[in-house]
Amino acid sequence: MIFGLDLGTRRLALACPDANWVYEKNLENAAGKRDYPSEEMAGIGLGLATAEALGETFGFTGHEFFFERPIVGRPHGNMKTAIGQGLSAGAVLAHLPGRLHQISHPSLWKKDICGNGNAGKDDIRAWLEATQPALAALCGASQDLIDATCIALYGGTVVASVGGLPGAR
Repeated sequence: MIFGLDLGTRRLALACPDANWVYEKNLENAAGKRDYPSEEMAGIGLGLATAEALGETFGFTGHEFFFERPIVGRPHGNMKTAIGQGLSAGAVLAHLPGRLHQISHPSLWKKDICGNGNAGKDDIRAWLEATQPALAALCGASQDLIDATCIALYGGTVVASVGGLPGAR
């Protein structure tokens, strides 16, 4: 099974278009705040819970997970955001039951899927609604789920273009 992940500092979205399955989890506490020392532990718990749910639903082997490389701090960027995303991404990715495939830049999947590497949120939503209306409906209003679904669809094109991934289970 091929999954797409949209890993953020505030939420995680995971999609498997072949199974018409999406999952979204808020990573903030009830007050909308993140406490970085305990966040790492919460992220690990989320990673384990996600892996367990995936294993029970799809089995524990043979999965391919495609995700964007987490944000790397820029000279004038927000380091707190980069650290938060890195903690969340690392905790979740470390526990997923399958092979991980990092997409080095969002423009790669956007160009392959939408035909425009600079596609914005509205463009991505419109593309999914026009080409995959059932998947778009499954994602609802969540842009994170839409991105995760499109990343998974991109992963499917990568797998198809090489006739399967080397060493895939």
